[in-house]
Amino acid sequence: MSESETKTYAWQWVSDLTFLSCSSALAGAFGGTPSSSLALASVSLDPTLSLVILGSVATFSAFWFNAAVPEQGAAEEPANLADTGDLAVQQGACMGQECCDAVGGTGNAINHPDTIGPDRHVAGSLVNNTRPSLTGQSLNAQSFRAISRLGTGSCGIVSLMQHQTGPTYAVKRVDLSQLKPKKKAKIMREKDIHLELQSPFLIRLFGTYLQEEAMHFVMEPGVCDLWMVYRLHKEFFRSQKHASFYSASVICALQYLHEKGIVYRDLKPENLVLDEHGFLKVCDLGFAKHVKVEEKTYTFCGSLEYLAPEIITKSGHSHAVDWWALGVLIFELMAGLPCFGTEEPEAVIYDRVLKGVQPELFPPVMPPTCRDLILTLCTQNPALRLPMRPGGLDMLKSHAWFEGFKWDFKMEPPYNPTHDLQRRRCG
Repeated sequence: MSESETKTYAWQWVSDLTFLSCSSALAGAFGGTPSSSLALASVSLDPTLSLVILGSVATFSAFWFNAAVPEQGAAEEPANLADTGDLAVQQGACMGQECCDAVGGTGNAINHPDTIGPDRHVAGSLVNNTRPSLTGQSLNAQSFRAISRLGTGSCGIVSLMQHQTGPTYAVKRVDLSQLKPKKKAKIMREKDIHLELQSPFLIRLFGTYLQEEAMHFVMEPGVCDLWMVYRLHKEFFRSQKHASFYSASVICALQYLHEKGIVYRDLKPENLVLDEHGFLKVCDLGFAKHVKVEEKTYTFCGSLEYLAPEIITKSGHSHAVDWWALGVLIFELMAGLPCFGTEEPEAVIYDRVLKGVQPELFPPVMPPTCRDLILTLCTQNPALRLPMRPGGLDMLKSHAWFEGFKWDFKMEPPYNPTHDLQRRRCG
């Protein structure tokens, strides 16, 4: 590329960033969110920058929408606050062949001993397919350059940042000095849990660092979340091809977490992110907690429409709440609307949840096999939900609704956000 071409390209990026900033401001003026405006505006921009912005915006859109119900009720045991340190790095976080650095990254792209599911390595990337080892020398504030702020939530700020070696990351900053001890303990628990996870079905946390009493989470970005995809493509609602692929990915993520003794507790479309190839990853471990399957925890937390009955009644809950939420997710993807409503007062939704999934809630077009699957997941008694029974996970994966599904995931995802972006640019 000649010097004049380089300058022209650089000015195009500056112009694109200016356009994105203006779009973000307009979103606020008209009652929208900067994240959604950035995502839509970026369609008309340089493809590389567009995917970078889209990826990090979507991965953490839940920060802006902030739909989660705050933790209440019984206090939980605190995390080890003494073990904050100045630096935490995930073991084996060297991103050579293992992780593609396309926007939305493919995460742990080769089979890992603890990984359930496919080998998702795809050669090449729209940005850069290598990442440096994260060490004390390369994981600090001086190693990153801020590109843009992506969102602000109750717990902190999420920014798109570029490492000094070139790759981009989504970095969440949480000011610990402004938090009460219980909230600090929750943040530290999230860090500790996330660092121990390696699965192609989960957004990867590469490390954290402290700067001026603020904890920074360095994570792989994603291209778009499921909430965004289904609202841009309403034709995906009621599509079994899409719903079965995404719900199967969630099943593998939950299976991985549960086998490690972790309950997730915040399943919703905003927390399900697609990478640049269209594979799904679960993000946001804020409510995750180590709980043995025979134990119970009592914190009131989660997202309103996805709360299981035992969370609402505060009778104690465990891994079964995640399977209830999966049933609610499948209902929404196949019906085109939430199972228990969203606009009604909380008390109304709580009452509907406690009554359970009633036959009249199912739209006539929903296949009987799908109805049966949802009912087996959303059984009022947690112990009777299909995956909680002996051999239940095998029965879940072999359910008639998943007939013909390839659980090794050696297939093309039903939707590729990268191709979609390119088509929109050409259109």
